[in-house]
Amino acid sequence: MIQILTPLAILGAFVLGLLALILLATSSKYRRATGLPSGRIIYNDAAGLAQGELFSTTFGLKGKPDYLIKDYLGAVIPVEVKSRNLPASGQPYESHLLQLGAYFILIEDVMKKIPPYGIIRYKNDTIEIRNTIELRQDVLDIMEEMRLCLEEDYAERSHKQKARCVNCSMAHACDQRLG
Repeated sequence: MIQILTPLAILGAFVLGLLALILLATSSKYRRATGLPSGRIIYNDAAGLAQGELFSTTFGLKGKPDYLIKDYLGAVIPVEVKSRNLPASGQPYESHLLQLGAYFILIEDVMKKIPPYGIIRYKNDTIEIRNTIELRQDVLDIMEEMRLCLEEDYAERSHKQKARCVNCSMAHACDQRLG
C-alpha cells in the first residue's frame, strides 16, 4: 500500500506545483496587460469597489484613485485608468497629471507614505509619472486658484467642448454653457 501511495503522492505534488506555476504565469500576464505594477492592491475603485475616499483635512482635498498598489518595498503607488488614448505627443493630459499629483499629496498626508511615482494607464499605453516637487507645487497652485474662484463666486469655462457642458454638474447655473 505504501509503495502505491508514494508514486501517487509524488504525481499529485507535481500536478499541484505545475498548476501553481500556470496560475502565477497567468496572473503576471494579466497584471502586465492591465498596466498595474507588481505588488498588493490595497485600494480598488476601478469598479466602484472602494470603501470611502481619501480625505486630507490639511489640504482640504479628497479623491478616489482607481488603484493603490503597495509594492514589495512598502511604497504606495497610485494608478489612474483612463478610457482614452495617450495624446499623440506621448505626454499625458495636464488634468491627468494634476489628478495624479493630487493623489500623491493625499497619500502622503493620509497614509504617511510618499509615493515615488504613479501610473496613468491609457487605453493604448501606460506611463509612469515621477512624484516631483514641481508637480506638487502645480497642484497646490491650481487648488489656490480654485479656492479664489469659489470666494469670488466666479470661474471661467476652461474648455471649448460641448460634450463636457452637457455632463457638467454646474450646467444649470452656468452662463458660459456651450450648446
